[in-house]
Amino acid sequence: MEAPNAAQAVQVTISSTFVPPTISSPAPLYDASGHPQADTNGARASITESHRESVHFRDSITIADRLSRIGSRLGDKEASSPVQAIKPAPLKKFQHQFWDPEVLALRRIYGKIMIRIVVLLVLFMWVTIPVYFGSLASQANHVPQMHGWLVNFDEGGELGRHLEETFTAISLGQTNIGKAHLRWDLKNRTDLNGIEDVAYAVEEDHAWAAIVVNFNATNNLIEARATGDASYNASSAITFLYNQARNEVAANNYIVPYTVTQLQESLARFSQNFTAEYMRTLQGTGSLNSTNARPGLDQVIQFASQAPQTLSQPFWFTLDNVRPYTAPVAGAVLLIGSIYICIFSYVWLFPRISAASANPSTTRFIVTLTNAAAREIIGPFLTTKSYIIMRIVVPLCAYLPLSFSYAMISLPFHLPFGAK
Repeated sequence: MEAPNAAQAVQVTISSTFVPPTISSPAPLYDASGHPQADTNGARASITESHRESVHFRDSITIADRLSRIGSRLGDKEASSPVQAIKPAPLKKFQHQFWDPEVLALRRIYGKIMIRIVVLLVLFMWVTIPVYFGSLASQANHVPQMHGWLVNFDEGGELGRHLEETFTAISLGQTNIGKAHLRWDLKNRTDLNGIEDVAYAVEEDHAWAAIVVNFNATNNLIEARATGDASYNASSAITFLYNQARNEVAANNYIVPYTVTQLQESLARFSQNFTAEYMRTLQGTGSLNSTNARPGLDQVIQFASQAPQTLSQPFWFTLDNVRPYTAPVAGAVLLIGSIYICIFSYVWLFPRISAASANPSTTRFIVTLTNAAAREIIGPFLTTKSYIIMRIVVPLCAYLPLSFSYAMISLPFHLPFGAK
């Protein structure tokens, strides 16, 4: 007799155990291998074989009937199959550890989501942040891209000619100061009516700064030396104009420091040479015979004592900030405030109603993309055209009150929107 297979094992396990009746006989009906014992007349073997067939038929009917009833209870349409599919037990809330094998499938899904978002954030970080960091890391290298004006109203004067040559050489990179300078453009004085036009151009952002050599700057010094004019102001020779409110960072860190340093060095050299040249032109002693004649040495000493600035510092400059940066609150509105605008435009505080119930008592507040969540309510029921129109019109209508409110908040802090 062959060993029973798996299906027969399941049948035997599910069905109740059938105990065949025992025949009272001094000799066994079956031998050790399960075959009927043969007797002398063959009657016992025939009776036993008939008995075994009846028992096997009855057991088959009983097992099939029980399998059918079990299959119907489990909802299995294929009840004829003796082997039923084993379904996993449902997971219980708050009963599992993170590394339990029962939550293996959920753990894999969770891991894939987190890994994907981390990878996307890293890629997005490398695409966007280097643009911002790079703009700050090499600011000084981009200063020569800012244009400044040099206007020489000192027609025929040595001072104006010297500054034109000096700042042209700086713009062409013919000095050893590297990139610590603006790019200076020489403007024709005939195109401008005076320093007022230059100041207006700087104020209206036509130039980052301007150096103006004032009218008759060189002749005014010569006249002051010849007459001993104690009221002579060396700073009236040159005017340096800049617009601080245009960009206080650029003005305070680059434009003013770089230009002031270059003016100081250039004027110091020119003043020394100009004074030395003046001393070499003096003639012995004598008297002042006419207004255009050179004075004698005694008179030179007298005039020098009356106006010593004409010899020690004959030329200097004046700073003119055409639009001062007088509102520090503007930094909060224009710099950091731009980040707030992005936050308020995309992240709102809104009530979310539970999907299980529309009862207002289930409302809870969370920070999320309101428009994206609200679209899910009506979006599935709209046509494509209506959906696209809604996507365009609704954000525009929402951003208008946000922008208006942001501007109104700035008013109590006296932000000068129309400052000039």
